[in-house]
Amino acid sequence: MFKEENEKRTILIVDDVPENLQVLGSLLDKEGFDISPALSGEEALNLVDHISPDLVLLDIMMPGMDGYEVCDRLKLNEKTRNIPVIFLTAKVEKEDIIKGFQAGAVDYITKPFNAEELLSRVSTHLKLLKYQKDIERISRKRSELLHVLCHDLANPLTAILTASEMIAPNDELESDMIGYIRKSARQGIDIINVVRDLEAAETKEMQMDLQYVILNEAIDSSIKMLKDKIEKKGIKVVRNISDDIVVYVELTTFINTVLNNLLTNAVKFSYKNGQIGLYISGKEDCPVLNTDQKSDDAFLILEIRDQGIGIPSDILADLFDSSKTTHRDGTAGEGGTGFGMPLVRTFVGAYGGEVWVESQTGDSDHGTSVYLKLKCLKDKAI
Repeated sequence: MFKEENEKRTILIVDDVPENLQVLGSLLDKEGFDISPALSGEEALNLVDHISPDLVLLDIMMPGMDGYEVCDRLKLNEKTRNIPVIFLTAKVEKEDIIKGFQAGAVDYITKPFNAEELLSRVSTHLKLLKYQKDIERISRKRSELLHVLCHDLANPLTAILTASEMIAPNDELESDMIGYIRKSARQGIDIINVVRDLEAAETKEMQMDLQYVILNEAIDSSIKMLKDKIEKKGIKVVRNISDDIVVYVELTTFINTVLNNLLTNAVKFSYKNGQIGLYISGKEDCPVLNTDQKSDDAFLILEIRDQGIGIPSDILADLFDSSKTTHRDGTAGEGGTGFGMPLVRTFVGAYGGEVWVESQTGDSDHGTSVYLKLKCLKDKAI
């Protein structure tokens, strides 16, 4: 827990030279800091659990355990990894400085040090630490508020939807009004679910259990879920995907969030009796793209193509921005939340893939293609 404004900050000074500890301690004590000295790396690591320092001034060149190793151990410990470490060093070679930052230090001060510079850097990093803690506190409060709001809003909306489904309308006007109530309640519940999914994804609470999945089986599951919507508009779904193509995804989110969102959009913006196609495409019509030069990862590109109304350029530009409103009604008045595509990008990114969209809105040439670049097995993708 970060100290309140009126509490003293504790600084751990680690140096094997007692005179250095005395000079630094005297300087920082005059500025109102609590000082804890340590003459070795081992002593410093024993102290941190007891004093919970707000910052560590750490000498690099010490007998036994040097400053790099001390810093490494601090960063490996869950309780101490966020404590800022400033190296005190007479080593000013570029390689030594880089090694210090790689170990997790936030700054370095060369010996012999300038008192004003040292105090300024200490003050700066303590302020940065406070800002970080403030942001984390605000983020926790936001998450708690979202949880309460989603829970408290979901209950009445579910009750409204349940009650509306039990009412038998007496005439066409009542039927239209009840239909509107149902549609609004469902849309509200959909928005709540999207907010929950986005929050879970952003806070990494949703665990990604990535695995190799047969692509056609995942598509089959999604199409079955959306069967009523597809049949209601008389949409024909065509597919040109080999049964042995395997992709590396998290199965539940790939079906329920990625494929369901993309296929729902394709149906929503298609005309009645239209067609949706699912194809494997790629550079020079090759389904496998070995584009990652740093690894042996192979990728394929799944295209979901509709012949619908297309996406206007202003909406297309903001399609993956969750802060922008991109909601539009479908060709048959279907509603939506406008948050589906940001979710798709979040999860596809978590799989190590990419997503992009191409669309046309012309009178004769119209429709949308969504492309998913997904990791795959080389020997299963062709």
